[in-house]
Amino acid sequence: MGIVFRIAFSCRPRLAAACALSVVLSACSVAPVPRPDADVPAAWRNAPGETGTLGPAPDLRGWWRAFGDPDLDRLVERALEGNLALRQSMYRVAAARALAATSGSAFLPELGAHTFAEPAPDSSASYFQAGFDAKWEFGLFGRAQSESRIAEADAGTARIDAESARVTVVAEVVRVYLEWRAAGRRLDLLSRIADAARRKSDLVATRERLHLATSADAAAAQAEQATAESALAEPRLAIERCR
Repeated sequence: MGIVFRIAFSCRPRLAAACALSVVLSACSVAPVPRPDADVPAAWRNAPGETGTLGPAPDLRGWWRAFGDPDLDRLVERALEGNLALRQSMYRVAAARALAATSGSAFLPELGAHTFAEPAPDSSASYFQAGFDAKWEFGLFGRAQSESRIAEADAGTARIDAESARVTVVAEVVRVYLEWRAAGRRLDLLSRIADAARRKSDLVATRERLHLATSADAAAAQAEQATAESALAEPRLAIERCR
């Protein structure tokens, strides 16, 4: 992309040079990054308090401890230590921070040296040359500032991705753990119901032998027992799946 400056003036050469230099330097400046202005309501309908302000930010670093379950705490700690996706995201954060710290190195002076040695074919003499070169790329027209902004943005994105991965891992562990506990509770209650249905079936069978109940009553009690025992399969399957 070429930039052409056309300046019409009738003044001294020094003043003309100063005008041209000011135009070039103004082109090297960087425009500020615009801040996104979200169209949000002035007050929230379901926020606590009478002023309509939001409540305190959720504790994403230890919210599961509110359950007061040591087993859950140990599971979450094990998941955070051993999850490969979370570990990978942390490495990405470290890499992005390292790149952000060296984002301006491309615009620093670079000095290189080289040597060359070659003997004559008859070994009567040899040639040795040494030299160096220097390179310095200027970050004009806002290039250096833009590169720094991009590196900082990449580091921020990596940090947010790592935090999102951590929140996802914790939420998944807590969700499965609560499902496992709920399935165990259902299994306990349904086991009690099945025991009661089994005792009822035995009592009805005894009444049938004493001619105090009909065979239909005994069959109905046996069907009720079978239904109660079949209901135990669902929580058992849920427990194994959560494990």
